[in-house]
Amino acid sequence: ESLRQRYFGQPTLLPALPDVLAEPEPPDEVRGHVVVSFSISPTGRIKNLEVLSNEPVDETAEPDDGETVQLLRGIRKMLYRPYLVDGEAVQRDNIQKRYAY
Repeated sequence: ESLRQRYFGQPTLLPALPDVLAEPEPPDEVRGHVVVSFSISPTGRIKNLEVLSNEPVDETAEPDDGETVQLLRGIRKMLYRPYLVDGEAVQRDNIQKRYAY
């Protein structure tokens, strides 16, 4: 049971496969951060992706919407190992992550 919890108790990003992206690497020069919320479907796909905040590093600058859109497209293509409850894959809601752009 503890082994099952270790491997399937938390959403885990799967390695990059064709048409699936790995988690984005932070850029060399970070211009801002986006905090997103999403659900992971029983098949491991991203659903209900929502931007919670978009904060440039330079507080006087405006958020870069072009960079944000590109980042969100990449996040939608990520694939997670499904969350298991009693041996069955279930949707996991309200996952929050922070990404740099």
